[in-house]
Amino acid sequence: MGECERPIGTPNRGRRKASGSGLPDCYGAFTALAPSRSVRSMDFRVLGTIEVGGAAAGPSPPGAKERAILARLLLDPGRTVPADALLDAGWDGVPREVAARSLAVRVANLRAYLEPGRDRGAPSSLLVRDGPGYRLAIAPKQVDSH
Repeated sequence: MGECERPIGTPNRGRRKASGSGLPDCYGAFTALAPSRSVRSMDFRVLGTIEVGGAAAGPSPPGAKERAILARLLLDPGRTVPADALLDAGWDGVPREVAARSLAVRVANLRAYLEPGRDRGAPSSLLVRDGPGYRLAIAPKQVDSH
């Protein structure tokens, strides 16, 4: 089978992105296996001010770094974005070691914003850690730019 001829639903095992470049379009979006009801009802607007409609805690994430992380994740909905790409988006010009310490805190803040009803410490079904980065488990059609 060729790269894009694998049966639908077959996991993409053994392939990792070495950089921020996307996988071939034939792979489609990778979304959470069992998204919560709130994930399905959310929509994201990036054309203009970044806004989230649906179950989020408000229309826009409260912090500038959280908005930068969300904006970068929304460029590749449903796909893993390497942590380095998130650091570049939110901490331009800041030493990597300093920025990396802040990333986990900012991601936790973003998770709390996106899933305000999620119990503290419960795993997120929307913003998930995925190998070397993070993935916003949504379908591209939930983003207005798509």
